[in-house]
Amino acid sequence: METLALTKKLVSIPSISGEENSIQDYLFDLLSNNFSPRRVRAGKSYNIVCDSGNGKGGVLLNSHIDTVPMPSDERRNSLIPKVSGGKLFGLGACDQKAGAAIHINSFVNLSEKAQGKIRLALVVEEENYSEGTYELAKRGLLKGGFSLALFSEPTDLSGTGKNPLLVVGCRGRVGIDVKISGQASHSAVGKGVNAIEEGAKFVLATRRIRTKKNPEMGRGSANIGSITGGNYSLSQPAESSFRLNWSTVLGETPDYCMGEMRRVLSDVRSPAEFTAEFIKRPTPPCLPFLTKGPIVEFAKAAFREEGIAPKTLVFGSVFDGSITANLGKIPTLCIGPAGKNIHGAGEFVWIESIGKAERITKRTIMSVLAREN
Repeated sequence: METLALTKKLVSIPSISGEENSIQDYLFDLLSNNFSPRRVRAGKSYNIVCDSGNGKGGVLLNSHIDTVPMPSDERRNSLIPKVSGGKLFGLGACDQKAGAAIHINSFVNLSEKAQGKIRLALVVEEENYSEGTYELAKRGLLKGGFSLALFSEPTDLSGTGKNPLLVVGCRGRVGIDVKISGQASHSAVGKGVNAIEEGAKFVLATRRIRTKKNPEMGRGSANIGSITGGNYSLSQPAESSFRLNWSTVLGETPDYCMGEMRRVLSDVRSPAEFTAEFIKRPTPPCLPFLTKGPIVEFAKAAFREEGIAPKTLVFGSVFDGSITANLGKIPTLCIGPAGKNIHGAGEFVWIESIGKAERITKRTIMSVLAREN
């Protein structure tokens, strides 16, 4: 199926993270026509993994097939793909069903041409805690001497351009929950220890967190993402909690982040008790990564053949490449289409960028495998 048509089909199939069964069944049947896909359990669902070829090295194609929930103001239209003005609109059109279609067709088209092995991994629950790709690591499916892990996330997150970009790394993410324990009392008396008011001291103290700076990634960013506490209008709350989200750069390990948090907490003067712990999640914290070397040059050459001056960037956010790069020890890149309004109303992908990203992807795969074999 032509890539644009496949993208439209994927957009029309609901696949909210954790509810991907319908799209998995469709893709499993599609690949079963000529290959031997297998289901690999991951979280509440399963990944689809399919192999072709053999030889030294290899390329892992990783695309997630889940989406965020439908925008409340577009529930009736978000699963109806619409083409207008050179754009394809629909939930997940850019993040990441166009990318999945690119990888599926690249795999199918190159399966008999490429000198070497290609593994296609269509993974689930990326939009939550990356359980799909993490399960690949747990099951040893990132082993086998892969020379490249290639992702197809949308690369122009600002939506300002129509060309694919070359992503060579990303920041990590560390989440820390801080609990403040005070003492409840009637609000008219006010003799307790108000956990929310004392928590405000902590919020102000986070400005003293020492983030690190990396020349390619910039400076890490730590900020409060949520607050909970209090339930009775005439009571001072005995407990409150705050979640700190830390967008990390190289050098900011989880241990460093927790050490900084505890240093800051130790300086807060308060009658309340402060405790900190990493957020509870089914997968480890995502670490930052940066890919350099010949693999990047192969991809740049593929961009130039398309007539595009390759622009490399590091994602300011995190994606599953963190797992292949850090747990799988595989050089990791991302080449995907361009679009706008990702995770929001009016999401679209530039149709022109789909074809460009597919051609660049295929050239990169062929170059990497040719070098290895």
